[in-house]
Amino acid sequence: VRFNRVPGAMDELASSPENELIIRVQPNEGIYWKIQNKVPGLSFQVAPMRMDLTYQSKYSTEMPEAYERLILHALQGDKSNFVHETELRLSWQIFTPVLHELERP
Repeated sequence: VRFNRVPGAMDELASSPENELIIRVQPNEGIYWKIQNKVPGLSFQVAPMRMDLTYQSKYSTEMPEAYERLILHALQGDKSNFVHETELRLSWQIFTPVLHELERP
C-alpha cells in the first residue's frame, strides 16, 4: 500500500518518497512499513525508516507452509477455512451470469 502525499506538506517532504506498508504472505511472511522520519535534533532533516516485522528474523521456530496449516486444521475438524456446499452453489449462481457477461464482446 503506497500512501498519498499530504497536500501542502513542507518543502523538505516534497522530494521524499511516499510512505509504504508492505504485507508479504508467502514464502517470507512479514509486515514492514517504510516511512519518512524526522531525524532527531534541532534541524529538520528527513530520512527513510523501516519498521520491520519479518517473522523469520524475529522468531527462531520454523513457520509451517500454508497448506500444512490447512491440512492440520482439517484433520482437527476445524471447518472455518472452507465454505459450505450451499454457499458455494449460491456463489456460482450469482457469479456465472456475471462471468458470461464479461466474456461477451
